[in-house]
This record gives sequence, C-alpha cells and structure tokens, in this order.
Amino acid sequence: MNCKKCHKKLLDDTKFCSNCGHAVEIEEVKKETAEIDFYYIPPVRFTILSVLTFGIYPIFWFYKNWQIIKQAEDSKIYPIIRSVVVLYSLPLFEKVIDSAKKHGFKNYFSAGILAMIYILLYIAPNIISNINPLNDTLTLYILFNFLSTLPLLYIQKVIKYNNSKINSTSLNKKFSVKDVIIVLVGLALSIVAFNGLVNVNKYSSFTKPVDETMTSKQEADINTKAYNSFNSSTDNINNNSSTWVVFESSVNGFTSEFPQYPKHETEELKIPDSTDTISYNSYTLETLEGVSYTVNVATYPNTVDVSNSDIILQNILNGTVDSNENNELIYSNLEYFSGYRSIDFLIQNKNTGMMKGKFIIKNRTVYQIFYTYQSANYNENFYNKFINSFEILN
Repeated sequence: MNCKKCHKKLLDDTKFCSNCGHAVEIEEVKKETAEIDFYYIPPVRFTILSVLTFGIYPIFWFYKNWQIIKQAEDSKIYPIIRSVVVLYSLPLFEKVIDSAKKHGFKNYFSAGILAMIYILLYIAPNIISNINPLNDTLTLYILFNFLSTLPLLYIQKVIKYNNSKINSTSLNKKFSVKDVIIVLVGLALSIVAFNGLVNVNKYSSFTKPVDETMTSKQEADINTKAYNSFNSSTDNINNNSSTWVVFESSVNGFTSEFPQYPKHETEELKIPDSTDTISYNSYTLETLEGVSYTVNVATYPNTVDVSNSDIILQNILNGTVDSNENNELIYSNLEYFSGYRSIDFLIQNKNTGMMKGKFIIKNRTVYQIFYTYQSANYNENFYNKFINSFEILN
C-alpha cells in the first residue's frame, strides 16, 4: 500500500504516512488489504478447455479474475477490456503472486517474466505467419495456443495456494454447463476464423474470372515460360557474393540488381489462331545454392485486350500455378508497385521448392520478377534487395 499524497510505501496497519504525515483512510486500508478469492480452474481442465476453444477460454478466465478483483477492491476497471488486451496479463499476474506471497508462497518466477513469456507465445503465430507463410497455419496456432497455457498453469498453481489460505470453496473441479457452452462457442468461432485465415493465406481472394480478356491458349505459352524459369539451368554463381551489379535493359526498359549479370534469352511466342506474337525476354541468374533470380518481360500485341490490369495479372498468376500439377498458391495480393498495378505471390512446388515475387503491368508489358529457392536457402535480405531494386524506366 502506498501513500496517496507522497506515494511512499506504507505498512498495512499504519494510520499515518511516516514521510509526509498524511492520514490513511480506513476504507483505503481495507481496499488495499482485501483478500481476493481468485478464479481457479484445475490444470488438466484448464488445458483441455484452452485447446478445445483455440485460446478463447483463457480470455474468459482473465475476465472472471478481473471481475473478482474489481469487486474485491471496489475499483473502476473494465474486466472485459482487460480480458482481451494481452498486456493486462502483467498486472493480473502481479496481483496473484503478491497476494500469495502474503500467505507464505515461495515464488520462483517473477510476474514480469511470466507475462513476457505469455505475451510472446500469444502473438508468435501471427509474427511467424507474416515472416514465413506456412501451409499448416492451423497446426501453428494449436501448438502456440498450447504453449501459451504453460505460464497460465503456473499462475493457476499460485491461485490454488492463495485460495487455500483464505479457506476458499471455489475449486471448480467439475465441468459445468457454462464450460460446455464456452467450448461449443469457441469451437464454432475458431472454425470460422481458421477457415477464413487458411483461405486468405492459401488462395487469397482471387479466382479465375468468367469474362477473361485472354483465352487460356493465349496465356499458355507465357505461363509455361514463367514456370520453366522456375527450373531453369543457367550459369551457377555464388549466392554469397558481396558485390551485386546493377543490370539495365534498354530493350525492355528496366533496371534491377543481381548478384552477377544474368543470362538473357529472347523469343517470339505465337498466339494460337493468330498471326500475332508476344515478345518475350527472360533474364535469369542461378546461384551455386540453387537460388534463382529472374525477370521475365512479356509485351502483348494490340490485338490482345489489356484494359483490365487486375484480370491480366490474375490470369497470368493462375496460369503459372496451373502450369504444373505440383504447384500450390500459398498467398497472393493485388497492390501497386511504383504506381503500377502489381500482384505479389508465393507458390510452392512439392518437388522443386518455392517461387516468390511479383508481376507488374505497364500498358501492354508485364514484368515478372521472382525469386526461386528451397526453404533452407531462403534469404530475406537478398529477396528484398532483388525485388526493391527493380525499377521500370520511363
């Protein structure tokens, strides 16, 4: 308990502050020394409820404890807010441990350490998914949901000790109707949330449009070319080279940094049932580690309708994915790159690895910039250096 005037720490039974002489109100003493019968759930039951509800039950547990604290201390806190904001785990842990210490509990972990571990485990799935998108997002969330219960189980142990010293009768040993309802609601919400999460990460919001501006035959060659670059066999260069070069293509109007100068191939792709062709240029560099840096440039003739940039980009991406049965789209996202419409993507091939990059469209020209790799060889810095150095020349 602290003095309201000078904030110096006071003894529980003091009537006046020894520092400033301020009188300590009796109600203030009662409020600070109130015994709190915290909400206790047996460890096995708590773990089962937490896992079955994908982390929703701990929110209820936090809510119950903050509600009890509010009533015991007659405070003006909002339990519902403190139950959903993970940072409020620290003050709750502090109250539980401090209360138990008054009754002789020997604590081996500080509230700060426990709260930090809990918060990190709570937010870890989102951080990992953003850094390295995974196929099995559900497993990732289940794993960290289980791990995040570990610091809460320790707090439950402290609560059990505290409550035993104040002759608490709220042991909550048996499953109640309320528990069953929470599990059912938690499962329903989790199924909806994870279905949406997996669908967004895995397939994005794109499907092949009904009113396509190019036929599948017209797209076939360019999509196959893009995928073939995925497995290209070019001169091997050491990926660890510290000296990157700035490569400029005056023919195709772009500059980009590569570990070394790329190999250039050009071809005119005939459009089926037409005398027109697609001008296609490929610039590829493969390192000794099997990582490839590729820029493909395809320029469409006037006979091809490219008025809808989103559909063009979407069709090319869909065609690239469909060009091999082992390809799987992990995520995609339409955005803008230097003022031009673009689509970011990550494709996984069960046999050859990952393909990550973006397609950009400017007028009748599509730039395909991508980085292919095995998971063990992925270098985020090299990828960002390659992608961010790309520039379309006016």
